[in-house]
Amino acid sequence: MKYIRRACPAVAWVQSFADERCGGLGVVYQASNILYCGSSLTTSWHLDGEWYHKLMLAAHRRSGGRAAQLRNNLQRATRHSFKQFRSVLFLKSPWRKRVRLTVRPYPKRQATWRSANGRVKQCQIARRLTASGLGMSVGEEAGESPT
Repeated sequence: MKYIRRACPAVAWVQSFADERCGGLGVVYQASNILYCGSSLTTSWHLDGEWYHKLMLAAHRRSGGRAAQLRNNLQRATRHSFKQFRSVLFLKSPWRKRVRLTVRPYPKRQATWRSANGRVKQCQIARRLTASGLGMSVGEEAGESPT
């Protein structure tokens, strides 16, 4: 960010995305106090051990071999939907008041789930925290939906 501030002084904010496909929830952004502004669903394609973002289908024909590989073999590719977590860092603090996105708490890993027989299961750390009286929020964030 220091480089961006020096090299591009007109830049007021930076938006970044953490991809659920990679197993992350944006913990690096969270640790850096970057604002979390929700998530959205995006399509990814899996082909021959490689992952492709949906933008590769719309990429300009001269965009290179990866985009052509996906376009030429789309019938063999497997389509997947994943969340992308949006984070925003304001390089100029007066711009913070201009944000139109809803700032939300960062998502947490789900600590409970339903087994195949419908029983509620709980991960080991959630059981320990609950048993110790510390408690923890479980499941998806209240009101969180793809934007």
